[in-house]
Amino acid sequence: MKIKMLSKDKKAGKISFEVNGSNPAFMNAVRRIIMAEVPTMAIEEVEFRKNGSILYDEIVAHRLGLIPLKTDLKSYELPQKPEDLQNPKCSLKLSLKVKSEGIVTSGQIESEDKKVVPVFDGIPIVQLLKGQQIEFEATAILGKGKDHVKWSPGIAWYRYDIDEDNVEKPSGKEDPSEKGTSPNPDQQDFVFFVESFGQLSPSQMVDEALDIFEHKLDEFGQRLKDA
Repeated sequence: MKIKMLSKDKKAGKISFEVNGSNPAFMNAVRRIIMAEVPTMAIEEVEFRKNGSILYDEIVAHRLGLIPLKTDLKSYELPQKPEDLQNPKCSLKLSLKVKSEGIVTSGQIESEDKKVVPVFDGIPIVQLLKGQQIEFEATAILGKGKDHVKWSPGIAWYRYDIDEDNVEKPSGKEDPSEKGTSPNPDQQDFVFFVESFGQLSPSQMVDEALDIFEHKLDEFGQRLKDA
């Protein structure tokens, strides 16, 4: 298998690379692991101390859970039991206290760990009118996209690497993946795309997905030996 980087845009959080000598099963497995099993941090519990806004606690909590948080995978572990929500190795506390009139945004959230903060500062949470205030403490934990999309680090997809010189170009279509031809079942060349939501870099997402894939294969092999 050969891999060649095609493009890398750090600012947009996107990468694409060419894979030669692979197959659809492997490409799809990596795609699924990236979106569903690479862990990230997200808010799981919220304790409201004051909420004078027009929105119910549940609505605000739901919005908080969907705010992407920059993730430091080296400092935190996946929780294995409910008590781990209080374990500093598995959880992180974030807080917010606002009394002023206006739109409350993600940039006003304070984190105990400066490495784990909202990816974007301008995500609106709620609007406060004159005399209203909001105060809460939230707990963020590592999780996986297969359990809830708020833990998904981004999206990944692939297409067959079609030789444009040997494919008739339909009018108005430039992407080789949209040229209306059936792919060769023996096709072994692909172009893979990864786009991050900001919690992790695209390269981290791919590296972590491959580590998870390797662990799954090792576990599968061990179970076959024990069977």
